[in-house]
Amino acid sequence: MIGIALENGGPASKLDMGILLNRIATQIDTSASTLRAAKRKLLLRDGLIFVSLTLISLVLYGITLLLFRSFELHRDNLAVFWSDRGRDEMQHGHAEQGAVSLRNALSYDPDNREYELLLAQALRDAGQTEQAKNYFLNLWESRPGDGFINLQLARLARAKGTTSDAVNYYRASIFGDWRGDAPVRRRSIRLELADYLMSLDQMEAARAELLIAAGNAPNDAQINLTFGEKFAALGDVSDALASYKKALGEDPHNQSALQAIGRLSFHAGDYEAAHTYLEVALRQGIKDQSQREQMLAMATDAQRLVQLSFSRRLPARQRADHLLLGRGIAESRFNACSSQLGATAPLSAAMQDLKSRWKTADSIVRRTVQQNADAQDTLADLISDTEVTTSKECGQPAGDDALLLMLASH
Repeated sequence: MIGIALENGGPASKLDMGILLNRIATQIDTSASTLRAAKRKLLLRDGLIFVSLTLISLVLYGITLLLFRSFELHRDNLAVFWSDRGRDEMQHGHAEQGAVSLRNALSYDPDNREYELLLAQALRDAGQTEQAKNYFLNLWESRPGDGFINLQLARLARAKGTTSDAVNYYRASIFGDWRGDAPVRRRSIRLELADYLMSLDQMEAARAELLIAAGNAPNDAQINLTFGEKFAALGDVSDALASYKKALGEDPHNQSALQAIGRLSFHAGDYEAAHTYLEVALRQGIKDQSQREQMLAMATDAQRLVQLSFSRRLPARQRADHLLLGRGIAESRFNACSSQLGATAPLSAAMQDLKSRWKTADSIVRRTVQQNADAQDTLADLISDTEVTTSKECGQPAGDDALLLMLASH
């Protein structure tokens, strides 16, 4: 059409051409506007879809997160519930039920170390030692320096009778990690180990543990009393007395220390010290009547034993006086026993020997005893032998004879 209009070349044709071109331009503009509007509409629709999907996703994420947190909170609550129940059952002596509850707690919180420890203890208390040991060993793998875990393994090994394992775990516990009260816990475990070693008759090893523990302990009256008891149980009189005296230094009116020193001194043959400490205890007042009577009798015996003692540590003249006093007591005992036995049968060889020795002793005068150490030893042997032999022949003596027999045993 444009070509035809151009070929005709007339004014009308030119006018028609202009109109046509305007129409074409208008149509093009209209098409472009329509296209742009369509694009805008499409973009708006896609944007709305995107926003909608985003909002839906956010809502779904929020709901999912809320449900997840709710589930986690529910799991946590269940774990706490079952663990609290397990603790309560253990405290009331129901270890087996406690183990079941703690297993439930772990099913909801499987990585909770506290629950694992509690379950191991519940299994131990329920007598399921192998399972308890396995749990403690699993915990030990991650924390081999944990003092508490090593202590539990030591006790399990002790119960099983595996001595070397028990001792090794005890030592690992002593040097292990203890939070807060480490010195107290270590001292307590050393005492427990010492008790265990004593039960195995390993007295020197037990004493070594006690000495270390005592050396590291604070100077407290009650703690020193405990060490005194432990050393006394071990048969270590010297260290027991030292511990009791330290306790007395912190608490001069401590009845337990006074009486313990008095008893130990008495049985060790230190009657003068025994009498001194027991007299102080009695003066300060012993509330328990039975105990007071016992301590009074021991103090009285100690005082009399000081008068009868014929120890070589005494000055010569004092020893001589004591021997002469003992000679009269022992000879009377011999004569009474001889009369008792001779009324029914001939005297035994041992009694016949004593009879001969007493005849010889009659010639020993006071001056000889006071001046001659050999005469003192001869008379001391005769007194001791008399009390020992007559106790076998005529039964256990009483009074001064019983005290002389006690001196003979020392």
